Amino acid sequence: SGTQLAPERYPSITLLDSVEGNASAMPHGDLFISYGMLAQLDNEDQLAFILAHEVTHYLNRHSLTANRYATNQKVKSFLGDLALAAIGVPPVSGPNEAAWQLALNSRYSREQETEADLQAVVIMRYAGYNDREAIGALEKLRVSAGEVRQPLFSTHPNVGTRITAVAELMEVEASLVEHSRVDDVYIDRIEHLLMPQAVAMIKNREFRGASTILGHYLKRNPDDADALFAHAETTRLASSSL
Repeated sequence: SGTQLAPERYPSITLLDSVEGNASAMPHGDLFISYGMLAQLDNEDQLAFILAHEVTHYLNRHSLTANRYATNQKVKSFLGDLALAAIGVPPVSGPNEAAWQLALNSRYSREQETEADLQAVVIMRYAGYNDREAIGALEKLRVSAGEVRQPLFSTHPNVGTRITAVAELMEVEASLVEHSRVDDVYIDRIEHLLMPQAVAMIKNREFRGASTILGHYLKRNPDDADALFAHAETTRLASSSL
């Protein structure tokens, strides 16, 4: 039987002063979300999806089961090598063994990511959030991380694949979902993060994310000449990098 979580152990949230748009969950329930992620989101609904996704990882003990799976795969490989050696067949381990194990473990992790996405949508619904914004949140992740170039060895599935899975759960086409609603109340609460994060992203050459953040900032400060110039330049550079 599985180990039961302590009923009084609720997830805690820590904000990371990082330009990287990311969030994560630890096995003991500590959740982390970066300032860079907060600054790119358009509304609280998108934040709810990100946090529900990470809470699902924690509640379903994904990191623990993934570690156990990785260990089991190594044991199986070792036993397989012994069996092959006994009959005079060269073992499959060697220079390519690490890459093969990474591929196996990454595939398992991608399954967990999809599970967390779909369960997060259900949690959003129960909590009264607009589940359509799950797609908006994933679009922000696509901007932050870019598309996966080597899906076999990625711990996360291609973001487009994740968006399609979420859209199928909603029984809609992702391309037909309206653009995300920018919530003024949410942006007001994170306004102090906008310019520092935009500047950090520009230095990091993350122009698409910086352009999104500067757009939020200029809605409140339309006459800021520096922000206007930076927004125009980052938009141009983001377009040229597509």
